[in-house]
Amino acid sequence: MPTPAAAALLWTLSRLEAIRKTGAAGPGEPRVLNDAMAAAATGQTPALLAIRP
Repeated sequence: MPTPAAAALLWTLSRLEAIRKTGAAGPGEPRVLNDAMAAAATGQTPALLAIRP
């Protein structure tokens, strides 16, 4: 995809309310999700734990 087209697509998506709400929970949401996945699959998620924010 040409760079101008990709930029236009990302800009358009950033105007959508649903997309703007996606990251509104802040850094706590990925931490909680990461911890829940690690708890569900004990010992099988070292890569997830390594990148935990």
